[in-house]
Order: sequence, then structure tokens, then C-alpha cells
Amino acid sequence: MSASTKFAPKYTRQVSDEICQRLASGEPLLAICRDDAMPTPGAVHKWVKKDTGGFAARYRQARELGLKKVLTGCCNWKLPAAQAAEGVHV
Repeated sequence: MSASTKFAPKYTRQVSDEICQRLASGEPLLAICRDDAMPTPGAVHKWVKKDTGGFAARYRQARELGLKKVLTGCCNWKLPAAQAAEGVHV
């Protein structure tokens, strides 16, 4: 089902909690919204803008945590031992 034909479900705490958990783990919103059970990105942004069910603060916190997780993963990347032994530099 494409995003353009996808039905935007009504806000529920369960769906918003899953979105926040997945965002906090570093998963991008567009990837989350590809799941059939998830709303469109536009619907999520409306929930944030309207602060539906107090979603705005939880969404922002989840995005911040996800960004930190992604950046930490990038900064802590290590060269595999075999390449390091061969003198490969990245």
C-alpha cells in the first residue's frame, strides 16, 4: 500500500507509543510509516502540531534520543580488526 493511498488512522496512545519507541531507537519516521499499521508521516506531523494527546513533547524527546543513538553509533564505529592489521585507513 503506498503512502498516497494509505488511510491515516486516528490517534491512539498505543500507536503513538510505538512510534516514539521506534524513533528513540534511531529508526526514521518514514521507515516507521511504511508499516501498514502505522499512520502516514503527514498524520504524525499533524498530531505533533496539534499536540494531540500530549504527543508533541514525547515525539520531540524520542527524536532527540534517536538522533543521539544514531550519532553515537556513527562516532563509535570501529575499523574491523582484519582491515586495521592491513593498515587500511578510513
